[in-house]
Amino acid sequence: MNKTQKSILFILLAAGIFARAYRLGDKPLWIDEGINLKVAAFKSVAEIRAFYVNEQHTALPNIIDHYWIRTAGKSMAALHSESLMWSVAALLLFAALAAGNLTPSAALGATAVFSIGAFQPEYAQMLRYPALSQFAACVWMLGFFRYVRHGGAAALTLFAAGAVLSVFAHIYGLFILAASAVFVLAARKKLGGRFLPLLAAHLVPAAAIAPKIVMYKTSGLTSLLHTAPPLAIIKEIALHPVSGQAHVMFNFCMGAVYDLTNFPKLATIAVFAVFGVAAVAAATRGDNRFAACWCAWVIAAATTAGWIVSNLTSTYYASK
Repeated sequence: MNKTQKSILFILLAAGIFARAYRLGDKPLWIDEGINLKVAAFKSVAEIRAFYVNEQHTALPNIIDHYWIRTAGKSMAALHSESLMWSVAALLLFAALAAGNLTPSAALGATAVFSIGAFQPEYAQMLRYPALSQFAACVWMLGFFRYVRHGGAAALTLFAAGAVLSVFAHIYGLFILAASAVFVLAARKKLGGRFLPLLAAHLVPAAAIAPKIVMYKTSGLTSLLHTAPPLAIIKEIALHPVSGQAHVMFNFCMGAVYDLTNFPKLATIAVFAVFGVAAVAAATRGDNRFAACWCAWVIAAATTAGWIVSNLTSTYYASK
């Protein structure tokens, strides 16, 4: 980056930190945060873990909350300063990732979205998992790209550790890791001798979270999946394939708080066309082709997987 681009990056980071920290302590808790606070206040970690036996979420975020509250207290500012810390750390890591793996203009554009996206201030002051999940994803992506570029056990360990943290922050982190694993398989010739260790490292978080997934079955949480005939569910998904994907993509990128089920299809196609052109243009630059293609694939595949799964949950299917 040249001097001007570095100045723009600094302004974006300052704006992102300000937006996240603005009026810290003023925002009241909403119902899910209240539940998290109650569980985090349990006397022991064992009690917290026992509570999550019958929960679809993992216990890790609440265990961290437990120790944070014991150290920082229960004031509104103290409760939300934990997520603020994860959110700011994620922003700084993301900016470093973008600057190190994309062209300067693409890095600035990506950082701008992540810095001042509509949902970031919300996540930065929320006693729940989103900010921690973002931080964990940035940690494993940092390890991923360092290993792809330079190799080394340290980078591979950072990737595996961050990936385990990611899936224990929120189990849907598996979607991103699965999409990344598929890309690694497709790029095995380019990766050469780094292919097998990197692919094996993708299996570490899956193995770590496997007991929790098994617990879903034994605890009855698989009842969250609707029992409607598969063909009926496929028909439901097919009703709005374009606008449904737009719904997930828009929420993923901008944090929409309103329904986009009937989002105009032509407008949606136009958005995807622009995104596709930008991805192709980035991919034609030899220095960052791998990173650009990886980003485009992971965003598309992970959000599509999330959209499909959301259609299989009983609440979504019943509400239709």
